[in-house]
Amino acid sequence: MKHRNKKINPKYTGFDSSLTKQHFSTKIFKVYLKCIRRHYPEISVETICDRAGLSCEYLMDETNWASVIFDRKFTEECIKTTGDSLLPYKSGLISLTQDGMGSLLYHLLKYTLSTTRIYRTISSQSLNFSKVMSMEIVAEGKGFIHIKYHPINLETLNDEEQKALLENLDNIYQNAVGYIASVPTIHGQQRAEVKHYRKSSPEGVPELHMRVMYGDKKPILRIAVLLLAAGALTAGFVGRVWSYPPIEIMISEFVMKCVILGSLSIIALFGFLGINYLRQKKIQEEAHKTIDKMDLQYREIQKAKEALREKEELLRKMAENYPNSYVSIIEKDFTVGFTSGLEFKKQNMNPEQFVGLPLEEVFPDFADITRPHYKETFNGEECSFEFSVKNQHQLCRTVPLYAEDGSIPRILVVIENITERKQLESRIQQSQKMEAIGTLAGGIAHDFNNILFPIIGYTEMALDNAPEGSDLRENLNEVLVASLRASDLVKQILAFSRQEEKELKPIKAQIVVKEAIKLMRASIPTTIAIKQDIDNNCGLVLADPTNIHQVVMNLMTNAYHAMEADGGTLTVRLSQVNISVEDVTAFDLNPGTFVCFSVSDTGHGIQKHVLDRIFEPYFTTKTNGKGTGLGLSVVHGIVKSYKGDIRVYSEPGKGSVFNVYLPVINSKRETAMMLDQRFVQGGDEHILLVDDEEPILKMEQRMLERLGYQVTSRTSSLEALEAFRSSSNKFDLVITDMTMPNMTGDKLACELKKIRKKIPVIVCTGFSEKLSGERAKTLGIDGFLIKPIVRSDLAQKIRAVMDRNRES
Repeated sequence: MKHRNKKINPKYTGFDSSLTKQHFSTKIFKVYLKCIRRHYPEISVETICDRAGLSCEYLMDETNWASVIFDRKFTEECIKTTGDSLLPYKSGLISLTQDGMGSLLYHLLKYTLSTTRIYRTISSQSLNFSKVMSMEIVAEGKGFIHIKYHPINLETLNDEEQKALLENLDNIYQNAVGYIASVPTIHGQQRAEVKHYRKSSPEGVPELHMRVMYGDKKPILRIAVLLLAAGALTAGFVGRVWSYPPIEIMISEFVMKCVILGSLSIIALFGFLGINYLRQKKIQEEAHKTIDKMDLQYREIQKAKEALREKEELLRKMAENYPNSYVSIIEKDFTVGFTSGLEFKKQNMNPEQFVGLPLEEVFPDFADITRPHYKETFNGEECSFEFSVKNQHQLCRTVPLYAEDGSIPRILVVIENITERKQLESRIQQSQKMEAIGTLAGGIAHDFNNILFPIIGYTEMALDNAPEGSDLRENLNEVLVASLRASDLVKQILAFSRQEEKELKPIKAQIVVKEAIKLMRASIPTTIAIKQDIDNNCGLVLADPTNIHQVVMNLMTNAYHAMEADGGTLTVRLSQVNISVEDVTAFDLNPGTFVCFSVSDTGHGIQKHVLDRIFEPYFTTKTNGKGTGLGLSVVHGIVKSYKGDIRVYSEPGKGSVFNVYLPVINSKRETAMMLDQRFVQGGDEHILLVDDEEPILKMEQRMLERLGYQVTSRTSSLEALEAFRSSSNKFDLVITDMTMPNMTGDKLACELKKIRKKIPVIVCTGFSEKLSGERAKTLGIDGFLIKPIVRSDLAQKIRAVMDRNRES
C-alpha cells in the first residue's frame, strides 16, 4: 500500500495535476510507445508525449500514473501522428510479448501458468493497471472464456474526466481486444478468436463483452521442474545420511546389494511410469489436437453457414429494395418461384403469397406482353425491352439461370417502372429545345437591334424638331413607343432563353397592363369578352417592364386557353391594396401596400390535384402545341423575385382567378430615379466613332453632334486604329461597335489602350455572347451599352465615363 500511494517524483511536479491522477498505470502508455517504435521508427515518441502533456521519461517509469484526460489526449495524438486507427489494437497485441512485458515476467508466465490461468490472473490484476476500468470473468469452459470489461468508480471523476473516458472508450476497448487475443501466443499458439459486442449497463454505461475461443495449453516444464526439485531434495538427504560414518561401517555387502537392487527396481518402476505417462500424455495431446481440429472445422462450417445466410439475406434485401421494380424468378412452367421488390411495399402487399402462382395471376397487366420474351430467354437469349401499361412506362430485363447440366429451368426477371426517367428525358429534351431557341434568339437579336437603333435615334432627333401638340409629334411619339416596345420584346426573348438579369426601375404597372391588353385583344377571338378595371392611381413598383409584361401575357394566355372551346369573359383588374398584420397569415408577404393585378376567367376551372402542381416547371395539362409547362413557373419566379406573392382560386366548372401582389415602392426614391433618367447632358469633347454599318454610323454621328460633341467617324476598325495611331491625343473618347469584320470592338479597345493607356472606350453591341458588362470591365473597357440605345442612355454613359476618367 505504501508503494501504491507514493508521491510523484519532485522532478515531475511541474506537470498539470489533472494529467497525473491515478486512473491509468503508465505501463499501458509504455507499451504504446514501444509499439510505435517497432512499427514507426521514424516517428519521435518524445514529441508525441510532449504534445499530450507528459514527458516520455515520466511514461517510461512504470510506477507512475496518468489521468483519463491524458489517456484521451495521448491516444488521439498517437493515432493522429501515425495515421493508424488500429494502433490501440496493435499495442494490445504486443502487451504480452517479451518486448511488451519484459523477458523475466514473460518466461515466468510461459513455464508456470496455463492459458486459462493467465486469463484469470489478468482479470484479477486489472486494477493494478487502471482504477477506472475493471475486467471480470463472466463464464468459462474448456477452451472458452467470457470476459466483461467496463468502467468503474465513475462517481470519483468530475464531468470533464467522465466525458474524456466515455469519448475514448472505443480506443480503450480496441486495446483490450488486442490484449486478450494475444494471450495464447505466450505458449506459441495462434491468437484467440475474440467475438466482442457492447451492452449498456443499468446506468447506461457501455460495457465490452468478449467471448474468447482458444486452445488451452498447460506447460509440461512446470511438472518437470517440480520433479527435478523433489529429486534434488531427496538426493541431498540421502547423500547426507550415506556419508554418516557409523552407518557406513554397519552396512554390509548384502545390504548394499539389496539397496542397489531396490533402488534400480524403483528407478525402473519410475522409468516405466514416466514412459507410460509420456505415452498417455502424447495420446491426450493427439486427442486434444483432433478435438481442436474438429472444433475448428465445426466453427468454419458455422461461419460458412452464417456467411451464406448473410448473403441470402443481403440478396433478399436487395430484391426487396430494388427501386421502382419487381424482381422475380420465373419457372419453366411460367409459375413464380420467387418475387420481391419495392413496388410490393408501395402497395402494402406481401410478395411471398404469390410464390407458386401462375404468371397471369401475379402480373395480370404484364403477362401477355412479357410471355413471348420469357420464352426467348428460356431458349438462352437475354432480353431487354420497354412497354407501357396504364400510362406507366416499364423496362423489363430477363436473364437465363443455367443449371449444372446446361439446361435453363428458370429465369431472372426485373421489371422496373421508368415513368419518372421518361419524364426527366422529356424535360431534358424540352430544355435542349429552349437552348436552341436561345441560340436562335441571340442571332436574331443582334440584327434586329441594329435595325431598331437608327429608327429610335432618328425618331428622337425628329421629335426635337416637331412642334409641341402637333400630329407629327404625336405620331413620332407612337413610333418611338412601338420601337422601344420592340426593343423590350427582344430583351424578353433573350431573358426567357438566357435567364439574363434585369435592371429594375420604378414603373407604373397600369401602363404595362394596358399595353398588354391591347396586344392580347388582337390574338383573342371575339367569342371571349375582355373586361378591364384599371386603377390609374396605383403606386409604382420596382420592376422590369418586360417582366411585368410577361406576367400579364402569360396569365391572360392561360385564361384564354381555358375558355377557347366555349368562349366566356376574361376580366383584368388592377388596384392598390393594404395588407395588415392580421392579413399576413394568408399570404407569403410582409405587411404593407401592394399593387394587386388580377386575371379571372369563366372557363372549366382547375382540379384540386392539378392546382397543387401548376407552378412546377414543365408541368402542363394542355395538349401538344398549346404549352411548354413553363408559363406559370416563369410567372411564379418573376413575382417571387420582386418579393411579391401569387394566389390562385379555382373550382371545376366555375373558372379561375389569379391574383398577383407586388410591393409599392417609396415615392421619393422613385421620383429621384425618374428625374435622373430624364436628365440629358452633352459636352464638347472629340469622339472617335466606329461602326461597320453606315446607317447606324450616320445616325449616331448626328445624335452626338446635336449633344455638342465633335465626331470623327470610321466604318472600319482597322481604319479607326490607323486614325488613332496617327493622332492619339486628338481624341477624348472612342465609341465602337462590337461585331465588326477584321477586328472586333473588344480587340480594337485593347489595341487603342496599347497606344494610349488612359483613353476611355465605350463598346456597343446588338447582342454578343463573347462580351458582357462584367467581361468588359476585366478587359479594361470603360463603358458597355446594348443596342438599340436611346439618346438619354448614351448621353449619360458618355458623361459618366468622361467624368470618371477626368477624376482618375
